[in-house]
Amino acid sequence: DINITIDQKLVTSLGPAGEVAFQKRDISINSDTRTNENIKPWRDEMLKRAFLSSASITINSEKDTTLILNIYADLPKWFDETLTPLLKTLSKNIGFALRDLKSDKRLRYLSYHDSLCGILNINALKSKLKTLKKPAAVAIINIRDFSTVNLNYGYSVGNEAICKIAET
Repeated sequence: DINITIDQKLVTSLGPAGEVAFQKRDISINSDTRTNENIKPWRDEMLKRAFLSSASITINSEKDTTLILNIYADLPKWFDETLTPLLKTLSKNIGFALRDLKSDKRLRYLSYHDSLCGILNINALKSKLKTLKKPAAVAIINIRDFSTVNLNYGYSVGNEAICKIAET
């Protein structure tokens, strides 16, 4: 097995992925698995798989989340500094795609859910009503002068109260 750790005290965190994970650099290149001393803990397993060179790159998918992509080649010296611009572009494109997917998923969620409480919204209700085979009744509740709660106790208390009422 190839074990990569993030415990900086262990030798299994000192390879290319570790360099990238600990933000020593955005891209780390292993040009030759057979001779690179930083690859020693994984060398035998990598050679079994014909991973003769590799690159580790960061993928920034969110503000507080960094992913690491390891890419392998069956040729030594396939990865070198000339590929750095391409690898940086790959990193940015994958990060953008991941953020875009998450954003699209969030937009689809919000199109049928309330952003404050997460409960189903009017669009979900309309969609559900279109699929019903039998007549249905809908009750609408108006909380009179609710703004006084926000003014007297703050919006966080008001928001919490609205969500509690919506859950019941």
